[in-house]
Amino acid sequence: MLLKCIHEHTDVSTYTGSGFEPIEYPFKVGKIYEVAEIYEHPGHVMVRAPGATKWPKPGDPTFNWHPCEVFEPTNEPIEILSCGYAYEDYCNDMFGVVIDNPSDVARLKHLTDELQFRYELEDLDDYQTWRNQFALHLPLWLAEAWYELETSSTNPDVAYFTNLIFGDGLKWLFVAVGFHYREMVTSDMRKAEAAQEVVGYLAKLRIQCPIPDHLSLQFWAGDGSPRLINPPEFQ
Repeated sequence: MLLKCIHEHTDVSTYTGSGFEPIEYPFKVGKIYEVAEIYEHPGHVMVRAPGATKWPKPGDPTFNWHPCEVFEPTNEPIEILSCGYAYEDYCNDMFGVVIDNPSDVARLKHLTDELQFRYELEDLDDYQTWRNQFALHLPLWLAEAWYELETSSTNPDVAYFTNLIFGDGLKWLFVAVGFHYREMVTSDMRKAEAAQEVVGYLAKLRIQCPIPDHLSLQFWAGDGSPRLINPPEFQ
């Protein structure tokens, strides 16, 4: 859809990981632009010059705007297109840490993203049976530590991400370890207790732990592969 820019902004910034950095406002009042809503992030648009053959990707100044902040209002629905990247906000409003050391990431990935899905809860009834069947490849200390954690009633959430291309200054591969605030409220868990659980969890796995703190991570991941254009549920 072609829309006219009607709003001027003099104070524009983007988050770079170390903080918000000012950028030059990429649009000119009175100029016409081609606008498409981002399928992966509803309510946000990507913008290009009329006749351009490529849409911007995450990190470009013309990507991820609220249309009402820039363009004239319209009664017609804005075309919905996939940008080819996934928007992730799983780690939004979380208390914990980010682990990005490659060896630590590999250990956590194997335990939580691979090994954990090979057995059922009842398989944990006996340590030696569990180890013989599922964890003989692990060093003894790691098998014992992981079994202890798996049979614990309180463990932090562990989320593994890869193919990061833009967001919060994170590396392309990382793990977030922590508790969502809604879970902390439900279980009446204080920040000090949550921090102790996160530090203890990683210490058992011999992973150096940064100081737990508030995490609010939104980022884009993927390789830009083509995706569905105008998915039927949005028509």
